[in-house]
Amino acid sequence: MKRLTIVSLLPLLLAGCYTVSDYKGDGTLVDHGHRFVTNKYTLTLGHIDLTRAQELHFRMSGLPRREFVVGVKLDPVDCSLASSEIRITIDVRVARGPVVIHEDHALRELVWTRNEHDGCNPLFGYVRGAATELPDRNGNVRMQPIITGADGGQGSYFHSRESASYDVTIGIQPDAQAPSGSHHAKIIVDDNGPVP
Repeated sequence: MKRLTIVSLLPLLLAGCYTVSDYKGDGTLVDHGHRFVTNKYTLTLGHIDLTRAQELHFRMSGLPRREFVVGVKLDPVDCSLASSEIRITIDVRVARGPVVIHEDHALRELVWTRNEHDGCNPLFGYVRGAATELPDRNGNVRMQPIITGADGGQGSYFHSRESASYDVTIGIQPDAQAPSGSHHAKIIVDDNGPVP
């Protein structure tokens, strides 16, 4: 009897699960599998040329309910670019609604994740955002993010809503002192885990 109940409920349980086919926006959303708590989803919106002034526009719609962080991945990796004065503007807004993220920084001001085997290998650049220290009664301190935008926006992080559509604008202002050659970046929206 128990086996019959579980089997009969399985389709109902699976129907509530998010699938990447629910995503209807620009770019390519990849699901890395259920074994990941963070980095389960990666959305690659597109590529941007870091050597010329430009502004690119994207739409995200039907994202899973998660905390995401918007940033760039240098392609190919160039350590000198991560410390350059090339400016990037990241602007995310709820479609026909309020600002979620608005950040404007030189690449050298971004937080860069790094390959653990090569400290010079910048993998992903993002904006952490401000936080305040909250002490507990045991003397421990935890950092509380300061929310500056709609949908939990702080730095280049936000809490997506499955029912929301987001307009994303990425702007580049090149740096004349940047290394010569062709320099590009992927615009990545990376999953940072369940909404806290």
